[in-house]
Amino acid sequence: MTEFKTFIFEPKPAKDSSILWWIMAGLIILGLVAVFLDVMDKWLSIPFIVVPGIIYYYIRYKDWKFEEPEDLNGYFTDELTINETEIKIAAKSIPMNKIRSLTIMYNNVHGTKIYSSYSGTSISNGEKNVLVIRLVNDKSIQYNFKLASIEHAEKLRQLTESLKSKVAIRNDWKLNYNA
Repeated sequence: MTEFKTFIFEPKPAKDSSILWWIMAGLIILGLVAVFLDVMDKWLSIPFIVVPGIIYYYIRYKDWKFEEPEDLNGYFTDELTINETEIKIAAKSIPMNKIRSLTIMYNNVHGTKIYSSYSGTSISNGEKNVLVIRLVNDKSIQYNFKLASIEHAEKLRQLTESLKSKVAIRNDWKLNYNA
């Protein structure tokens, strides 16, 4: 019996940094107004324009990660096991006869190079994959999970191909593996 094992990933909630962007925009506007209205000496108004630019540069360019792993924005919590009879998440088991459909989105494999114009080339942790389980009672459960390698992803794809006779499965294979 074929079995696929991996880990569930719980992303951290996004931090709200909009107050910082509003403060920087306010300082720039205050500096420009001071220059154009000649309220302050031009040399005194320059910090109002330059300091937000330095803060922006630091926020955007502080993490040059050439060939380093990307920061993990969350935690690996439980183990996910899929086989031909059930899906196990930690101690919870969902038999295949209780599942109406599965949607699996393969977006990322551990070791994939991520190219970014402002943070350089980093290496993915492989945690941005999604498994959506739609139960017979129309309840949906969604999990992010880790793919350790392209072979690991291929094993899951092969398992889901064999499960198509039992459950409606949609595989969204969007991997561009370039490690």
